[in-house]
Amino acid sequence: MSTVLIVGASRGLSHAMAAEFLGRGQSVIATVRDTSAQTPLHDLADQPEGRVTIEHLDINEPDRFAPLHERLAKRQLDLLFVNVRTTI
Repeated sequence: MSTVLIVGASRGLSHAMAAEFLGRGQSVIATVRDTSAQTPLHDLADQPEGRVTIEHLDINEPDRFAPLHERLAKRQLDLLFVNVRTTI
């Protein structure tokens, strides 16, 4: 089973991609900026297959990258998709 990391997957296009990858039997690691908000992604994560992992990441906060890297260091990722809006 392959694993996809989708950065910025709480709704919209990235959420649809997460659902599609799940439908194809893949595992999904998806990031959200606000972990306290219930999003459509959380509905996917609540499915009994347990193939969705939700991680916290706000790419506007560079100090968040290292902790995410540490948590995912032992996982093999087959695809990375980044769909986020930054405040530059």
